[in-house]
Amino acid sequence: MKRYLILIILVIITSLSTVLLVSASDISIIANQKFVVTIDGNPIDFSHIGNPMLSKTGRTFVPIRFMSKYLAYNGYYPENSEDISSQNVWINDEKTEIKFTLNKATALVDGKEVYIDYTPDGKPAVDSKIYLYEGRVYLPLRFICETFGEEVEYKKIGNVHHIAIATKDKSQDTKNIEDDFEEIQSLAGYIRIEDNVIHFNEVEIVEWEDQKRVKELGLNEYDMPNGYAIINKNKGERTYELADEVIFTFTDMNLDYVKNPDGNRLYTTTKKDRLLKYFEKSSKLPLSKQTIPYFIEVKGGKVISITEKFKYTI
Repeated sequence: MKRYLILIILVIITSLSTVLLVSASDISIIANQKFVVTIDGNPIDFSHIGNPMLSKTGRTFVPIRFMSKYLAYNGYYPENSEDISSQNVWINDEKTEIKFTLNKATALVDGKEVYIDYTPDGKPAVDSKIYLYEGRVYLPLRFICETFGEEVEYKKIGNVHHIAIATKDKSQDTKNIEDDFEEIQSLAGYIRIEDNVIHFNEVEIVEWEDQKRVKELGLNEYDMPNGYAIINKNKGERTYELADEVIFTFTDMNLDYVKNPDGNRLYTTTKKDRLLKYFEKSSKLPLSKQTIPYFIEVKGGKVISITEKFKYTI
């Protein structure tokens, strides 16, 4: 019988003044790691949701969507709170509740405060914290799995981290997991918003570091003065409807919502009026005149998230 976990993940991205999205240099992680993760023997494709990250204490962190999709959890993002101290993530099943706070090394398990991780000598790992990175919430994989009774095995073979998760009910239907993820498309392109409809023109962003693709396209450094090139994929204009709730992340250069001028000014909201206000001027331009690409996620023909990445606005 398929496991039905009644799990609710509440991610409160709080404070109209500061949303703590961070860069890789701000996180205590080891960069450029390779992972192979399986659930009951089924390999997981992270291309749709963002790759796992390895903390300096040797723990694996994964995007929250891994938990909500691959482990059958349900999740949503409520409206922002004005209390910066309540940047919380809740996960619960029928028996246990875990409450995290962004950028904090401890969690509450059924009201009892525990550390997320420990160093090899048994001391609390104060650098192991859940965090926001590029619009995604990252959570500690082993801590959550073991708290809910799953088994986790780890091996490092060569330079690849192998993680095998065995669920409480090994008859969980993971056969169609990949089909489920086909519902979500991750795309990059120019957008124009008219009423509740997004007009979209897909592009490919080629980084200078991707020398294989650079050579395939015959590009050189003069074509990529900022370290990247935006290539129109010429697939024609497509239209998508905005979902009832859209997660929108952008750089608030005018400090309309972020009040700390010294931070990275990244701001995330689900308030559609703010999204529409942001695109009010650019939406008057045709797609052929747009110059800033956005990263969108589409599910069931509706856009569920829009992300601006500052490096591609230069």
